[in-house]
Amino acid sequence: MDTHRNQGRAGSTRILPSRERRALVLALAASAGAHAALAPSHAAEGRVVAAGFAFSAVALAIAALLIDRSDRPGAVVAAALLLGSLLTAYAASRTAVVWPLGHAEPVDAIGALTKLAEAAGLAVAVRLLMAHAGGRGLPARHEGAGP
Repeated sequence: MDTHRNQGRAGSTRILPSRERRALVLALAASAGAHAALAPSHAAEGRVVAAGFAFSAVALAIAALLIDRSDRPGAVVAAALLLGSLLTAYAASRTAVVWPLGHAEPVDAIGALTKLAEAAGLAVAVRLLMAHAGGRGLPARHEGAGP
């Protein structure tokens, strides 16, 4: 993993762009699209459930934009927390009754594929943060970009 370190104002370390960052943006955007597409179909389970899907879609899209546009480690931390929360909520809702659902949900192909993308994104975010914490900095956004 090609990494770079950049000192911003007041010596704060910034995360620079990379192939890994693009993979994280892709995972966040894919999950955002899936949640947005599923929000209307979950309206039958209640407004709160549909709103949860819509909120997740918006939060994921914002996280993708932050990762793409910001070079701050906090954006990667926020994305990791969001992805981890969504993975946890999915696992919990498949194994137990979770409010506002009145029953444990069955595992479905779209949900499983979405969670696979989120798990990959979480793994990338953790890798980026570990590289940053190890003093190597985070990879640059432009790494591997074409002319």
